[in-house]
Amino acid sequence: MVRMMILSVGLLGVAACTSVPTRPDPAEMCVRELSPEEVVNQHWLSGANTWRIRQSVLLELRGRKIPLEGFLVLDSGLEQLHLVAMNDMGMVFFELLVTQTEEKLIRGVPQVQQQQGFSQGVAASLRNIYLAPRP
Repeated sequence: MVRMMILSVGLLGVAACTSVPTRPDPAEMCVRELSPEEVVNQHWLSGANTWRIRQSVLLELRGRKIPLEGFLVLDSGLEQLHLVAMNDMGMVFFELLVTQTEEKLIRGVPQVQQQQGFSQGVAASLRNIYLAPRP
């Protein structure tokens, strides 16, 4: 018991001597303004990069709210998105491939396949969020 108290006091003393982390000052981080050309060249969609993005969504389908985890692969070189959406137990709810001009539902649960315009609606949102923004 005495050992625990000594250890606790020792740890408290060490923790009390550490410095408090400071927040970076945005003015120090952004030391100069970028020219329009630099903004275009440094845009995250410029170049052939592959981004892997995890997102959480709440899908409303036929009056039911379904929480989903989305795993998205954005290939900026091909201008293509590949989305796999799963429920909280890991079951694939749907898988969608999206380009600038078309979308393809690779697989989906029957409720998704029966929902008219589902693929087009999700694809339009993904295009607006991930493929359309250009400086």
